[in-house]
Amino acid sequence: MNKEKLEIYYNASYKNDMSFNVRLNMLTLKIIGSWPRSLDRAWLETIEHMFLNLLGHGLLAFILVPGIVCLTIEISDIYDKMEVAAALSFFVMAVMKYFIFMIREADIRKCVNLIENDWRNVKHREDRKIMLDNASFNRRLTVICGFFMYGGVVFYYIVLPLTRPKIVEEGGNLTYTRLVYPFPPTIADARRRPINEICYAMQILSGFIAHNVTVAACGLVALLAMHGCGQLQVLMAWLEKLVDGRENDVETLRQRLANVVEQHVRVIK
Repeated sequence: MNKEKLEIYYNASYKNDMSFNVRLNMLTLKIIGSWPRSLDRAWLETIEHMFLNLLGHGLLAFILVPGIVCLTIEISDIYDKMEVAAALSFFVMAVMKYFIFMIREADIRKCVNLIENDWRNVKHREDRKIMLDNASFNRRLTVICGFFMYGGVVFYYIVLPLTRPKIVEEGGNLTYTRLVYPFPPTIADARRRPINEICYAMQILSGFIAHNVTVAACGLVALLAMHGCGQLQVLMAWLEKLVDGRENDVETLRQRLANVVEQHVRVIK
């Protein structure tokens, strides 16, 4: 059998590869304070993490609390109740995903560390190429998800309200922009300035956080799934080279078989 000429490659650039693999995931999770903190974290990192978490939950609550008040007190029509409840359900799901990010921080850190170890232990150029291809696909999935989700923020929270005609009341003495989500007058009169502008800006930020949580969740799923696929493809490549080995391979058949078994155990875990 003709052996394929393959250069053995020890991955000295694993940090760059790791950064390429998780950069988008780290960005989306850091925005909401859900990227795993280092075990030897400084107090400044802890304060930043807590601040981003409080800010994110506060912005989500800015939509949910007034919306629930409107559902229970202000709105009486069943159709209107269903319409508002359907819109608020997206934020309820965002809060649930956000909470899971918080309580699963240690698990996410463990997964990230395992991915980093896989990049560090790459020895062959062929294996590195397989992992980079899967990392590129993961990034494309995250970008596509972000395009639709952030595009929804721009259209639903900015373009749509600003292109609608402003509401005129009190014989033309009161003109205001329609808010994206209802805001009950029992809390504040959102029709008047500057409360109207403040509420509108806060709702845009709240929508961005909710959509970013979804992008972060989808990106994390894509990261783990595609990395797992990459490791399975690496395992298949090892099986193809099990009998004859690679060019300039000094390992025995027994050693190669042990490596295959070890890789298989790592993948199924």
